[in-house]
Amino acid sequence: MKIWATDIPKKQRPIININDRALTMGKNQYLAHMIELKREDLKEYTKQKETMEETSATALLWYNFMKNKILGEEPCPTS
Repeated sequence: MKIWATDIPKKQRPIININDRALTMGKNQYLAHMIELKREDLKEYTKQKETMEETSATALLWYNFMKNKILGEEPCPTS
């Protein structure tokens, strides 16, 4: 946190009206927000991954069904 507070030199702080405590609190809030966003992204990614897996399985079944229908073969019971 001290590194974050030293990013802005003391000479420039009065100009933008920022003190050390505000800088460290801002950094903590930023980090907490980024962690929450990462959790939401992980949930969304997991949901999208499940949807894609279901879609792929359905597409494969449909492909095999149509291939068997066109070629006149009996459908495989394990498909």
